[in-house]
Amino acid sequence: MYGRSVYIVGGNPDAARLSGMRVSTVQTSTYALTALCAAVGGMLLASQTGVGRRTSGWTPP
Repeated sequence: MYGRSVYIVGGNPDAARLSGMRVSTVQTSTYALTALCAAVGGMLLASQTGVGRRTSGWTPP
């Protein structure tokens, strides 16, 4: 159901609005879900490559 809503809103938001869909809600939730997936993917990539080290940016006294 959600995938169809995203597909319809992405195809023609005016037609989706006229058919009674909440276009702003679908767009906002899609952007939030995409951002969450990108954040999780970035954390997984950083953990596998060892880029995020706890001592980066720290200089010893």
